[in-house]
Amino acid sequence: MLTPKEENEKCHRKENILKIDNEFKKLIDSPSNEELEGLEKKILKEGFREPLMVWQETDILLDGHNRLGICNKNSLEYTTEEISLPDRIAAINWIINNQLSKRNLSLNQISYLRGKRYNLEKQSHGGDRKSEEVKSRAHYEPLIKTGEKSESSPHNDDLIKTSEKIAQETNVSRPTIERDAKYADAIDKIAEVVPDKIETIKALPKVDAVFLANKAPEEQTKIIETIVNNPQQTVKKAIQGIKQQEKEADYRQRVEEIKRKDIVAELPDLLLVDPPWKYDFTETNNRKIENQYQTLSVIEMKDHLPETKKDCLMFMWATAPKLKEAFELIDLWGYSYKTHAIWDKQMIGSGYWFRGQHELLLVATKGNVSPPIVENRVSSVFEEKRTKHSKKPECVYEWIEKAFGDKIKLEMYARERRSGWLSLGDEVE
Repeated sequence: MLTPKEENEKCHRKENILKIDNEFKKLIDSPSNEELEGLEKKILKEGFREPLMVWQETDILLDGHNRLGICNKNSLEYTTEEISLPDRIAAINWIINNQLSKRNLSLNQISYLRGKRYNLEKQSHGGDRKSEEVKSRAHYEPLIKTGEKSESSPHNDDLIKTSEKIAQETNVSRPTIERDAKYADAIDKIAEVVPDKIETIKALPKVDAVFLANKAPEEQTKIIETIVNNPQQTVKKAIQGIKQQEKEADYRQRVEEIKRKDIVAELPDLLLVDPPWKYDFTETNNRKIENQYQTLSVIEMKDHLPETKKDCLMFMWATAPKLKEAFELIDLWGYSYKTHAIWDKQMIGSGYWFRGQHELLLVATKGNVSPPIVENRVSSVFEEKRTKHSKKPECVYEWIEKAFGDKIKLEMYARERRSGWLSLGDEVE
């Protein structure tokens, strides 16, 4: 047993030469600010009790990183205990087993540590001998898959024995260990791209982490940054948000192009608008409008209006439940509502009060706009059988082209180009 003087010398000696290994430190989850403050108060009140664990051959700290930080911050003395380990893998295994012995770990933390241990021991057996191409496909498959059985080999037998051994020691099944290994590998792969977001990465659901590991590095960065700003988001929601932002940026760019007179000889004076209305609810997920195209709110569409001539005619499609929003958008864009026509789809659709069979074509104007001449004034009911989702009737296009042939026509939120028209829309090439 060391005397107090020898113990004190050991403390100061270790303070000068203790090394921090970043890979080792990442295996230990950082406590919350509240937990760290509680630990600091406890050490200041009760003193330093448990020694820091150090790898004897290298003087690298194995356990006690947070306590070391507190001691250095408050100029407190601390004790160390050295452990002799043959190599780096043995040191990492010691850290993992030490962490698994603690009771305050989350399920994700436990899965990561079990998977990390399996991957390390797999490396010690020579690693996975599949080709890199096959390995890349197979390793990040969904968590629910554990792979098909293959012919036995000494190498495969070693891996099976390793997973069974760890499974027995941690009281879980062998498939669980293999899923943990994929999860741990996914976490490490993502951490290479965004090393400063390790805590966010480890908080992801396991399926999300494995899915994210397959994305390109630049996409991983965007998704993680989105989740950091909104921790309640799933990876899927983050991806949807990113795609919407990209589409918004692209659409604004196209709006600016329409405004530039060197691209369009004259500004449009007729708009045909098919807003991608955002609905508040739906009976089932497979009937969501978002399954067909990206939807937007009135506020999101407010700034989409391109520059037009001073006198401009606008036709706007609206469904019955979206009439209020349609009138709001007409007002926000500076137009005045005049009248409307109806498209009879000749097929019954879905609905909550009535099963919709029609859609409204609102007419609004800005400035001085005249109605069509008498011979071009048709019935207010356009009849044409509905075809694919959101595709508007050909008869309406033909009537507009006949009645307003002299106008420069722009279709907004278009899904395809039409000869003789300018087009703006996500799906327009």
